[in-house]
Amino acid sequence: MMNRSPAILAAVFLVLVGGIVLFVVSGKGGPAKRAADADALYPDLDTSRVDRIEIRTRRGGADLFRDGPIWRAASEDSFPADPDAVGKLLETALGFEASEIASRNASKHEIFAVDSASAIEVRLLSGAETDARFFVGKSGSDFQSTYVRDARGPDVYRQVGALKSVFDRGSRTWKDKAIFRLDEAEMVSVELDRKGEIIRYESRGEGGWVVVKPEGHRGVGALAPAIVMGLTKLGAIDYAPAGDDSVAGVDPPEATVRIGLRGGDEKALLIGAEKAGGGGRYVKRTSDGVLFLVPSSRVVNYLRPASELIEPAPPDSGLAIPPGAGEGPSAEGSSGGE
Repeated sequence: MMNRSPAILAAVFLVLVGGIVLFVVSGKGGPAKRAADADALYPDLDTSRVDRIEIRTRRGGADLFRDGPIWRAASEDSFPADPDAVGKLLETALGFEASEIASRNASKHEIFAVDSASAIEVRLLSGAETDARFFVGKSGSDFQSTYVRDARGPDVYRQVGALKSVFDRGSRTWKDKAIFRLDEAEMVSVELDRKGEIIRYESRGEGGWVVVKPEGHRGVGALAPAIVMGLTKLGAIDYAPAGDDSVAGVDPPEATVRIGLRGGDEKALLIGAEKAGGGGRYVKRTSDGVLFLVPSSRVVNYLRPASELIEPAPPDSGLAIPPGAGEGPSAEGSSGGE
């Protein structure tokens, strides 16, 4: 018995590895090809080749296309598409299995909502070639599964997970509403310019963020962590409608936020006016001039006066950052243009 244990352990190890290695990741493009699997519904699907996605629903649908390293939503003025949403769609299609058949009878397609009249129809294409075409139907009775039919035949397959929202975003758009995709570790400075009143934070790595402008203030602003973290996660309600530029209040802005990155790059955001009647505040990304609407609460900290963000250091306390402290190595790459 003891002599067989190494072989048993090796077999268990191989099973675990086989379960873990389900997808091969291809850079930032998400999943590429699924590992060899007899149960795969699309065993030859290579998502790195897919350059168009067509989605049709009863309400309309969406058309997405690959533009170099990014995806765009052709059905939404060709704005950049949410890379996480597109990646999830491709990953889900790649993971479809043909192992659990709910029905082989075409007359039951309507029961599972995989008929052409009621299903979400999805087509993945590379050039003129259709790599996959399928119909996403209703959820299973457990609400943790979804019925899917491949367009090549009548069989209806039960897939694990509530998947309809992956392919049909409902009232949400496919547009990428992330204003910045930033990693705090890459940020070396954040400067708030509120109509000439400037506060500058600089990173000290593991030492956190310090206030270097104006001089003579406490080294760490009370809201510095929230200000920095807020920029890494800043997302919009939506892109502002065409024609809103004239009322956006970004020329001049209420405030300007400049973010210095390692390597000399800089990102900047102009914070404008509240939308008339409510519904958010206008902001403009300077790199491409795109105007967004954001929840007002997400940018309130960048509009506060200096007296609310930082406080003077007590005399002779040693807490103030001395003049010239912002010129050290930790500030390297904190200026430059996009």
